[in-house]
Amino acid sequence: MDDTGLRVGFSKVFGGIFLALSVTNLVLGVLTHAMMSMVTGGFLSLVAILQLVMPYFILHAGSGVIELKNLLGMTVRRYTFESLRDFHVEAGKIYLVDAGGNRRSVKLTRWIAHRPDWDRFVAALQAKEFE
Repeated sequence: MDDTGLRVGFSKVFGGIFLALSVTNLVLGVLTHAMMSMVTGGFLSLVAILQLVMPYFILHAGSGVIELKNLLGMTVRRYTFESLRDFHVEAGKIYLVDAGGNRRSVKLTRWIAHRPDWDRFVAALQAKEFE
């Protein structure tokens, strides 16, 4: 795999539910002429669409970085590593072990991630390499 990285998106289930509820809010605002409901529904619809299309995080194995992203695509946190062998997966939690043997938790939450993407990510960590 090239260094474009393994993209893990946000949960499509939560994004879809969020979009349905926000569009419902928007439609009800239009029907009742409630400006605040229209603005809120429109804004929440935009957030839901971003949740459906933007990555949650990207694993760049070639450059040794995991980038945690926000909904606007900006990197909010970076985890650097030497190789995928530095990661340990235990009971659904991911840990990064440095050269000194110190273990720190990687703040990635499984329920926020799109399940097939998450499964590919964990499989890559457990295999200690990309396909």
